[in-house]
Amino acid sequence: MDYDITKFELLLMSVLWEKQEEMAVREILEEVEKRKHAKYVRTTISTYMGYLVKKGFVTSRKQGVLYYYKPTVEKETFLKYLNNKFINFWFGGNVYEALKFMVEENLIKKEDLEAIITLQ
Repeated sequence: MDYDITKFELLLMSVLWEKQEEMAVREILEEVEKRKHAKYVRTTISTYMGYLVKKGFVTSRKQGVLYYYKPTVEKETFLKYLNNKFINFWFGGNVYEALKFMVEENLIKKEDLEAIITLQ
């Protein structure tokens, strides 16, 4: 599956992933406004949640007049996809080259790499 997602949709997904429970549009809206320190209209959130349903990222359930949403794509699955896409695109799938770049650019410490080596 290709996880084509916009920055705003990713924000909405991060809210759902963090809460780990079904959420109504109003609840999502409140959380987004807290995080972005900005006001949004409910219809904007509803529209983007509809996009996420169509893309298969979330499911929706209607109860009365309210829609509730929950993720169908796990955060870890999405992160794995992003990492693979990044490493494949920029480093031809070579994890060593990706890590080497991160060390050389001070994006990751050598100590962190040593700790990673001990994972198994």
